[in-house]
Amino acid sequence: AEEVETLIIGDRKICIRTSTLEEKSTACIMLCCYVEELQEGFFPYIDEIVQLFVPLLRFAFHEEVRSTVATGMPELLKAAKTSVEKGCGKDLAWVK
Repeated sequence: AEEVETLIIGDRKICIRTSTLEEKSTACIMLCCYVEELQEGFFPYIDEIVQLFVPLLRFAFHEEVRSTVATGMPELLKAAKTSVEKGCGKDLAWVK
């Protein structure tokens, strides 16, 4: 049986499967590992991952997701900057 966590937010009751939260957290950790290891090689995915990570900075249901994403954002910026410096076809305005 899966564990379910019940949260009361305002007048709403929310039930969340904790295994799903752990999977989301693990996925964020793995994406951060890929960024750190691949650096500019991760260039094709930077835009998509930034779009995914930004909303997760406020993900209310799991602190590890928020902290992993917050730690990963500077790595994404570093990878983007390195990509630009190595001639990925974008300019520095893209990094900002």
